Amino acid sequence: MVSVADVNVKLKAMQARVPAAVVASAMAMALDFTSEVKKDELTRYTHPPKVPTNSPPGEPPALVSGALRGSVRPEPPVASGPRAEVTVGGTVIYARIQELGGRAGRNHASVLPPRPYLKPAAERVIGTGQATKAAVKGWLTVMR
Repeated sequence: MVSVADVNVKLKAMQARVPAAVVASAMAMALDFTSEVKKDELTRYTHPPKVPTNSPPGEPPALVSGALRGSVRPEPPVASGPRAEVTVGGTVIYARIQELGGRAGRNHASVLPPRPYLKPAAERVIGTGQATKAAVKGWLTVMR
């Protein structure tokens, strides 16, 4: 028979693991999201270097060298109380302008249309429940 004291000990042990589980959950979602961006968004269109064949405006950028795809990664999780936050993004200099569009080049003479690759992937992994599944998996790795 399990006593109240035994239950209290188990609950306290679980409570002590919650901060690590929150971080593991956030990181699991970030890694899953990163994989989706690289696999589904940044390989949809391709073309060889120095060939002016872009992806259509509004679609993810075309894969040329793979530098953007290779630069997409999560930052380490930042825990704050019962929450953890992870930032995922590309680190190459042109990552942001590809996502949002804007002016670039000498004297900002070129206008690049947005070619989002992060937002569509985020909407998909959240909307399909994939992010929730990744979070639960990360949580369970610590709490079991």
